[in-house]
Order: sequence, then C-alpha cells, then structure tokens
Amino acid sequence: MPRGGGASARDWIARSFTHVEDILYVALGVLLAAGALVLLADATLTFVTNLVAGTLPARIIGLLDRVLLVLMFAEIMYTVQVPEPFLVVGLIAAIRRVLVITAEFSEVKDAARHGVPRATRRPGGLGRPTPPAQAGHHP
Repeated sequence: MPRGGGASARDWIARSFTHVEDILYVALGVLLAAGALVLLADATLTFVTNLVAGTLPARIIGLLDRVLLVLMFAEIMYTVQVPEPFLVVGLIAAIRRVLVITAEFSEVKDAARHGVPRATRRPGGLGRPTPPAQAGHHP
C-alpha cells in the first residue's frame, strides 16, 4: 500500500533540491561567463598594447597563460551545462600548466644562449641571483 503523504513530501523535497541546484548552476554559469569575458578583454588589451609597443615577444608567455585560462573557464562553463566528470577540467588545467612551464623553460634556455649567468636563471623567468656558497663554510 503506497504512502500518500510520505511520497508527496519526498517528491516536493526532491523538486525543491532540483530547483536550488538549477539556480546554483545558473549563478555559477553567469559568474564563469563574466570572469571569462573580463579575462578575454584583458588578454586582448594586453595583446594590442604589447603589439603596438613592440614588446609582444617578451610578454607572450603571460599572454599564453591568460588565453589558456580563458579556455579553462570556457571548459568549466561547458561542464556546468553538460555535467561531466571534473577529471576533464583537471586534465585541462594540467595541460595548461605544462604548456606554460614549457614556454617558460624555453625562455630560460634563450637566456642561457645570450650569456645570462647561470646564477640568475630560474624556472619561471629571470629572478634575483642565487647567493653563492660561502668559501670554507660547510653545514
């Protein structure tokens, strides 16, 4: 014998959670879209500014990072629309990081070819020199 009151309360709760979930997904989608548009506008402005100033080759790694971040936002928005495992988003983030590290490594290699001392080269770009070991000091 079916329970009339229990089933309708359960259905009402399930529908309520579905509505709350829909509202959260719409809000999340709007925030992601706004963030992606802001990042895209900033990347476009950075590209044009550096192109006009003639500094685009020196700034291309940061621009690549920004463009890949916009692509990540787009993929996350797609994941919100069509529920998929977040493994895909993690994979995209990992690929983005590998691409940026590869680009930064090529920058370090270029610095080495142009005679920049080894002590001033670091992954992620040029930084402050690494302090030399003190003569005669053994920890």
